[in-house]
Amino acid sequence: PGREILFAATGHETMEMAAAHSLDLILLAVMMPDIDGYEVCRTLRGRSSSAEVPIIMITALDDSPSRLHGLESGADDFLSKPVNRLELKARVETILRLNRYRRILEERRRVDWVISNSREGYLVVRSDGSLGFANAQARMYLGLGPDESAGSGEDLWSRIGRRFNCEPREAWSHWPPPAHDFGDLYWIRPGSARE
Repeated sequence: PGREILFAATGHETMEMAAAHSLDLILLAVMMPDIDGYEVCRTLRGRSSSAEVPIIMITALDDSPSRLHGLESGADDFLSKPVNRLELKARVETILRLNRYRRILEERRRVDWVISNSREGYLVVRSDGSLGFANAQARMYLGLGPDESAGSGEDLWSRIGRRFNCEPREAWSHWPPPAHDFGDLYWIRPGSARE
């Protein structure tokens, strides 16, 4: 439901379509009129645009060597003809869900990398006022070593107050503020550090 399905009659059409569209999944026949599905699969895996797209090969061949050849070509799964519609639907849904999860993890890794390597300091402060996360830059601002625990026997706000001028002072004196009232709070910047 809610998915667009594209059809290709030959291996060459399949490769052209994969190059022209952003695909979520490819159902690939092994036997095609021009080139076989194994070669198409290898070609798709060799292209950066389709290298990560899940491929389910559909084949009338139900022997282990054919399946092994498909796996070596880069297929993620197999279905044997005649295809059971319920099995096809279940396999497609499972692979799409796993691929979505993989993309979310990949995106999270990218965000983590950006935050970890940022020249800005980023903190996550827990509701109890303790430090949940500090990237390398924030750790430098707070005087925390890479392996030093966030608390280190000192209250986070005492550490911040010792190293920085928190302005405006009255806004910081009532930390944490109500969730809806972040009005005049300013995040700590290195330029505000006490000499």
